[in-house]
Amino acid sequence: MQYIVRIVLALVTLTAFGKLLGTVKKEFGPAMAAWFTMVCASQYHFMYYLSRPLPNIMALPLVLLAYHYYLSKQPKRFIPVSAAAVIIFRAELALLLGILALIDLYIKRITFAEMIKKGAVSALICLALSVVVDSIFWGRVLWPEGEVLWFNTILNRSNEYGTSPFFWYFYSAIPRGLASSLLLLPIGLWLEPRCRALAVPALLFVFLYSFLPHKELRFIIYVFPALNLAVASAAQRIWNNKDKSWWQNVLAVGSVCHIILNLLFSLFMLSIARTNYPGGAAMARIHQLEDHSSNFTLHIDNLAAQTGVSRFTQLSTAWR
Repeated sequence: MQYIVRIVLALVTLTAFGKLLGTVKKEFGPAMAAWFTMVCASQYHFMYYLSRPLPNIMALPLVLLAYHYYLSKQPKRFIPVSAAAVIIFRAELALLLGILALIDLYIKRITFAEMIKKGAVSALICLALSVVVDSIFWGRVLWPEGEVLWFNTILNRSNEYGTSPFFWYFYSAIPRGLASSLLLLPIGLWLEPRCRALAVPALLFVFLYSFLPHKELRFIIYVFPALNLAVASAAQRIWNNKDKSWWQNVLAVGSVCHIILNLLFSLFMLSIARTNYPGGAAMARIHQLEDHSSNFTLHIDNLAAQTGVSRFTQLSTAWR
């Protein structure tokens, strides 16, 4: 069952990525789209997370669609997709997608009245859907993201899960997520204003989100495609100029080699990840010790749930 869920989620995410890729190809050209694909595919964390059944990843396809509608100048479609991502899955996306919506408003792609009307209707529909469906599953009236928002932001209790320094996303998460592509990011931001329109709001979102003390790389997984757009722009520009001088030819070789470095880093991270789930190893050991018919109760605590234990890994139907 876990394989089925992850395959479906991966297909949904890749379909949304394909929509974004089509827009990149239309707005920036096929060469840029090719570089964008290679950069994203070579980075470990983006590929690692895109099929994991986590709220952030369930929101990722909607964010990719929102990027697609933002770049293709379709604000009336951008708003309902953004509302679904924020209301149903991750409330903090109001920062990222809200910034993009304000930019659309500022450059007059949409009027204030249209934004309020479209946003209010979309938010109410998504809120009703979330409350009805989740209340049925949980057996009580519930808006999951409302409770998360209250606990993490209003009560500021996310620190109970652990804390990191304010700039942790910038000096740890983003460098690990981008790998060697980080070297090309400033070049792309400098050379291509159209990439800045998406990458700068993404970086601003990371800065604002840094005020919450509990931090994890998956919390900002949405920013990597936005930043990779600037990386791809830099790589394409360098490659196109390779015949102008020997020095630019060296830089062009470097832009290709950075993809190889990313892949090597991904292999290194994969070797580490294989030993990073003691809870999963414990679950496998339990299955070896019992006969799949034992009627006993298994408690899954916080640390076990974080390190590989889930109901997806349960083989016996007699467990409680």
